[in-house]
Amino acid sequence: MTADLGQIESVTIQLQVYNRLREALFTGKLLPGESLTIRNLAAMLGTSPMPVREALQRLVAEHALTQLPNRTFCVTPFTAAMFRELMRVRMAVEGLAANQAVRRITPETIARLREINLEMKAGVEEGVPTAVMTANRAFHFTLYESAEMPQLLDIINGLWLRAGPYLMNAHRKLDNPTPFLRAGTLFHERIIAACERGTSTAAARAIAGDIWHSARYFRRNVDVINEATPPAAAPPRGVLAPRSAEEAAEILRLLQEAGLAAVVQGGRTGLSGGARVQPGELVLSTERLTAPPTIDPVAGTMTVGAGVVLEAAQQAARAAGLYLAADLGARGSATLGGMAATNAGGPLALRYGTFRQQVLGVEGVLPDGTIVRRLGGLYKDNSGLDLSQYLVGSEGILGLVTRLVLRLHPAPVARRVAVCTLEGAAEALALLPALRAGLGPDLQACELMIDPLLTETCAARGLRPPFADPAPAALLIEVAGADPEACGARLEAVLETALEAGRIRDAVLSASEAECLRLWGLREGCSQFLFQNAGPITSLDLSLPLAAIPAFLAEAEDLCAGRARPYVFGHLGDGNLHYVLACPPEAAPTDEIFALTARHGGAITAEHGIGADKLRWLPLCRDEAEIAAMGRLKRAVDPGWILNPGRILSRPCPQTPEARP
Repeated sequence: MTADLGQIESVTIQLQVYNRLREALFTGKLLPGESLTIRNLAAMLGTSPMPVREALQRLVAEHALTQLPNRTFCVTPFTAAMFRELMRVRMAVEGLAANQAVRRITPETIARLREINLEMKAGVEEGVPTAVMTANRAFHFTLYESAEMPQLLDIINGLWLRAGPYLMNAHRKLDNPTPFLRAGTLFHERIIAACERGTSTAAARAIAGDIWHSARYFRRNVDVINEATPPAAAPPRGVLAPRSAEEAAEILRLLQEAGLAAVVQGGRTGLSGGARVQPGELVLSTERLTAPPTIDPVAGTMTVGAGVVLEAAQQAARAAGLYLAADLGARGSATLGGMAATNAGGPLALRYGTFRQQVLGVEGVLPDGTIVRRLGGLYKDNSGLDLSQYLVGSEGILGLVTRLVLRLHPAPVARRVAVCTLEGAAEALALLPALRAGLGPDLQACELMIDPLLTETCAARGLRPPFADPAPAALLIEVAGADPEACGARLEAVLETALEAGRIRDAVLSASEAECLRLWGLREGCSQFLFQNAGPITSLDLSLPLAAIPAFLAEAEDLCAGRARPYVFGHLGDGNLHYVLACPPEAAPTDEIFALTARHGGAITAEHGIGADKLRWLPLCRDEAEIAAMGRLKRAVDPGWILNPGRILSRPCPQTPEARP
């Protein structure tokens, strides 16, 4: 009996996971072009990998997902099959007239259909695609269930499952989908009217018209729907997933002997193409380097596998009453090894520094198979060169990180978040010294958002704006410390002084943790808006001297005039601007923006790294001698140039013509 109960529980969990993944597909939460892994989905759903694996295989069998050679999954590409499914529904609808199914629809169902259509209309007018698609799906499901048409329900269910991500993507990417969506609500009104009259023929005609209207629309816009999908990676020759440094060392020695290249992959959340597979490469995955966090509460350190995701490490630190001072929007997917390899930044870098400052030691494997093991967790160790830091920020070209020792901090007792509005970036920079002086070490984050980014984010994503009137710029400020009252009082005092002096227009201050999360939701919503709602974009990650930011922004806006619409936000305290160009990629003035950044003494990447995508611009911020020195280091540990070739450095590297091609 116990075994039977266990089996029932297992089946129940599998079904729950399957249904949750279906819902994510229906509502477009799993986006076209997004790389899905069993581990990342399990973390997202808060379950073990086994039921996720079963659910993914079922969705592959239903053609909703496609399995890729490197054991990842993606939403099945949008093809003519989608249109054929729509036509199948249209033909099946004719059966409504034949069997008088409409007459089974009750007055209560008609009232519910009218409510749903009103919800859809509201979503259309407010510009909230998720609400529109949810209401549209609910309308059809309610209609077919009430008409007792299970065959038709199955067809429409399958269609939504496969097309949901693309329908959502279409609404996010098309310039003005509102007329199409309004027309959909009109078709729904015709369907409701026919159902009220009990006229099956008229209802079938209205439903078929609605379906045909959608089919023509998506056929006409299929290129726009698909254009946001990132460049496809080449299929890997194979995937190698070591479980230890020793296995990784053996793999790399064999690759050197065979002259085979490999690219390191962790959570694949990078934005510079560093983990994208190039033709002929194997994948060296960290997915099995998942030694769980071990915490030394006395030393304040954590020893952990490189394949562990950031969020799991954060939770382990919190459970021990400590704090891992690193955070990213991709915390549920980004792996610690990848964060070390890219020297990840994020909003907490203002107070705690980049990820490099959190790394006390590393176990790693050089491309020639040499194991470097510095896991003592010593805060001070000047005995020879620090090879741990040699690997941090190397983007995988100098070795594979397998384990890390991370610095932990006392957990803040309380935090307060404020958002204030200003006249522009210059005014935000002028406020920064007052924030540092008045808040001291409690100043944890200082995030700049240049309008219209915040205004458009709130409108597109259904967020409540913090102020009635938009302002040229907004600044999110977070303080965290050991004294809740003093923490909030200092922030209030600084903002009050700034308001009286006319340095800021207005301010709102959190009074609870829920309000902290809501205000941070505005900042994180900016990233989501840009990647999901703003159309085709080119995202630049710039580092600038603080004093140069106002002049840079003015000159960059002139460069973009008539070519691209710039959206700007970033980590003001450390000079890191995310400068996002909304325009077709081929029209983006990337060369000019990077050159302007260099003229102002900045760097073309602050957090994301060079990877493969920014390689040709490296000479803008590193001179010939520096690049040559990087090449000599690379060749010394990787004579075959086999690990992450074509990232940071060309292959063969400049000034190293003898490097093996």
